[in-house]
Amino acid sequence: MQLRDQHSILPLIVGIGGTTNPVSTTELVLRAALRMAEARGARTRLIDGHFLARLPLYAPEVQERTPVQEELVETVRGADGLIVATPAYHAGISGLLKNGIDLLEDLRDDARPYLSNRAVGCIVTAYGWQGGGTTLISVRTTIHALRGWPTPYGIAMNVADGILRVRYRDSWEKPSLMTPGTVYRIQVTAFPTSNLFVRGHRIRVDVSSSNFPHFDVNPNTGEPEARATSLRIATNRVYLDASRPSHIILPIIPRLAR
Repeated sequence: MQLRDQHSILPLIVGIGGTTNPVSTTELVLRAALRMAEARGARTRLIDGHFLARLPLYAPEVQERTPVQEELVETVRGADGLIVATPAYHAGISGLLKNGIDLLEDLRDDARPYLSNRAVGCIVTAYGWQGGGTTLISVRTTIHALRGWPTPYGIAMNVADGILRVRYRDSWEKPSLMTPGTVYRIQVTAFPTSNLFVRGHRIRVDVSSSNFPHFDVNPNTGEPEARATSLRIATNRVYLDASRPSHIILPIIPRLAR
């Protein structure tokens, strides 16, 4: 009977991504994800932005491989699962990551070609939800093309948002600040949109006192807009009892007969 080293039978999770900045948000999130995998018993290997920057540009007609290219291919070949992470550059995958992913064409003739039968976690960092959502779709599509299983299978994406500077809840001409501890009835109208919700979809609502950089910073001090000199943390409470039934109104468009 052949005994195997316990460390060798632990699943290997390979993280690929980051930027040329070693403290970029993308790389920090990727490292955190790998630490979570380690905490659950996996072995991990990080292919970071510095590593990816050493790869020559992928050229399908070039058969020779540099040592760093061979290392990337062999590392992914031995992986049981992967996590890929990219910033959203103009609503798309970074060239740094895409160049590394293109090299996985070398796995096409393997017994387990490309990323077959492996879960691939997808991470996107972005300044705005639109670019983040578009890039995430692109990453998931790329993983599908490589026969991997992009995870999570279900994701949350922004459909619409709205904003109300509450001092203008009663009048745009006569702003009135709120009194801490007092409950106010306010109405926030989301921008017009349309979405098809199919069986299994869920609707989530996020409530925040700020949404920078999409909207201006809210310092929560009551000072005039654009002239705040300090910041305060605001605590939002949404009431759902019989006398204060907070709710969402969603107009429904009837399905057209076919």
